[in-house]
Amino acid sequence: MYYSEINRLLNVKLSTFNIFNNILFRLLFTFILPKNLNNMEKITLDAMRNFIVENELTDSVAITLHPDSFDELVLEYLDTNGNQIERPFEILGIEILQDTTGNVAVNKVNLLDTVE
Repeated sequence: MYYSEINRLLNVKLSTFNIFNNILFRLLFTFILPKNLNNMEKITLDAMRNFIVENELTDSVAITLHPDSFDELVLEYLDTNGNQIERPFEILGIEILQDTTGNVAVNKVNLLDTVE
């Protein structure tokens, strides 16, 4: 009896451990890893539109880009839209911001939560 009780407790602890690991894994991939989701070869209007659609982004997020990537994207936007740009700068309803922290690498997309 003593051996079976220990075995049962070990199985419960292992089961709890697996549940904890599963929750931790889901949190990691839901909230931490998506913040720097994509390292693009080059950030273009088409690439940004595809990124927004493929990741099903909503207005609950904003995208920050490295200043060089942001400038190139804005220039392409201006060329495409007859030198007209709206403020705030948005693509498919997602606000695009220039990173001022120095934390976003060139051709990297960084997501910010806009809903608190």
